[in-house]
Amino acid sequence: MQVVLHVIRIAFDCGWRWLCLETDSRAVISCFSNLEYSPPWHLCNFGFHSKYLINQMHFVITHTFREGNKVADILANEGLKVSGYVWWDNPPSCIAKQLHLDSWGVPAFRFH
Repeated sequence: MQVVLHVIRIAFDCGWRWLCLETDSRAVISCFSNLEYSPPWHLCNFGFHSKYLINQMHFVITHTFREGNKVADILANEGLKVSGYVWWDNPPSCIAKQLHLDSWGVPAFRFH
């Protein structure tokens, strides 16, 4: 949830007024699909501010299955290796292959 709130703020601050988020969390989708929803108390100020921002944007949040979120999974694993924020102006090399596969519609599978 906190990541989505940060993304909304960053997107707004960058001047991006079209934002489409995909998540495998149905709880997060419910929070932002229902404008009457009140975020958990410790996120209230940030959550209410985010709702104010998305009302000024074209904002869409949709569900994707965990397997469909391979790029996010790769980036999350990369995030474990660093402290603080990392910003890329271009996609990092660690996701280049998966972005190419995604552009061709090749599904990503998880095997245990």
